[in-house]
Amino acid sequence: MKTFMFAMFVVAIIIGCAHKEPVIPVPTDNVTAKSPTHDSHTGLRLEKWPEEEKKFWVAMYFVRLSWDPVVRSKFLPFWLYKVANCVIDKSEKIYDFEIWKKTVAENVNNVSPEDAQFTYQITYGCAREQGAEQEKFFREKGMLVPTLKESV
Repeated sequence: MKTFMFAMFVVAIIIGCAHKEPVIPVPTDNVTAKSPTHDSHTGLRLEKWPEEEKKFWVAMYFVRLSWDPVVRSKFLPFWLYKVANCVIDKSEKIYDFEIWKKTVAENVNNVSPEDAQFTYQITYGCAREQGAEQEKFFREKGMLVPTLKESV
């Protein structure tokens, strides 16, 4: 009886300590694996927006910005277009296109406070970047940065 118990004990230890490899299911049909939609390190989106739609919304954002006299007085049209392009590029990295279109772009009068604040921060950051680039361009060309009175 002792030998039987000893044999059972040895078998139990061998079975319990054996390393088992996890079974990874391999698809047998022609299913393609989907690539991840976000970068695991930065959390930014990897999927691109449709190019034609993206160009449309850059133009729309440019028009919205150009309607504001204060913004128009601070940026030349070329640099204002770069601001609009920067805003859409940064939004593309964060939002899915359809979600952005429904919650931010086509819902101007009823944007959630979080989305409004986020869009403001993106726009403000892009305006500062492009404003610095514009000033650098003017300094390199030996031109003066136009004041508010001169720009109107």
